[in-house]
Amino acid sequence: MPVTFLVSAALEDVRVRCDLPTYTTTTPVTAAAILGMVTGSALSLSGLVRAAYGADFFETSTDLTTQNGLGYVSLPENCSSVRRLVWVRGTDDYVEIERASQDETNAWSGGWSNSTPVYRLRSGTVALFPTPLAAYTIRLTHDTGIIVTATTDTISAEAGWREWLVLDVCRKIRQRQQKDGSDFLYSQQEQEVLIRSLVPRDRGGITQVRDVYDMPTRARPWDR
Repeated sequence: MPVTFLVSAALEDVRVRCDLPTYTTTTPVTAAAILGMVTGSALSLSGLVRAAYGADFFETSTDLTTQNGLGYVSLPENCSSVRRLVWVRGTDDYVEIERASQDETNAWSGGWSNSTPVYRLRSGTVALFPTPLAAYTIRLTHDTGIIVTATTDTISAEAGWREWLVLDVCRKIRQRQQKDGSDFLYSQQEQEVLIRSLVPRDRGGITQVRDVYDMPTRARPWDR
């Protein structure tokens, strides 16, 4: 069962374990530096979770709205990758928005009533071709991951996630201090083993036919 914790609580744990003073703008590890460390560690943890749980673990959907005459919409701050874009044209009426090749970006005009829209990703935005001439709803399916922007952020974590995150930041601090952080590294590796071992298995499908009744007409695992 997921447990939610504050980023500030995890950083206080880091401070105690590494025997650091309270984070300020002038301490050896400043408040800004420690936030940067945990932001990077959270992204690394996201990668570990994706590898263990599956690429779609952090998948979610968000509705975006276009503006008349504006050729782009901004991606959500927590968007790490785009999986699908669909124009919600009406009730039970969905139009897939495909990714455009570079040479297609100048070949569109007349709004969406005349052409099926396509898109390109450009620096945190979705560029749309042709430019929409009305307010349309676009359903974005995207990955989020564990995104940290402030110490007041919260993280919903499974067993081992918080400990892995704390240990990763502790290890970075030891590297910055030019000290041996192998104890943190070994403990972190143990937490990674725990995280991978607790991955839930999909029990909704059958992976192999079994003869549960010992009937000759049923296939057995060894009859292959």
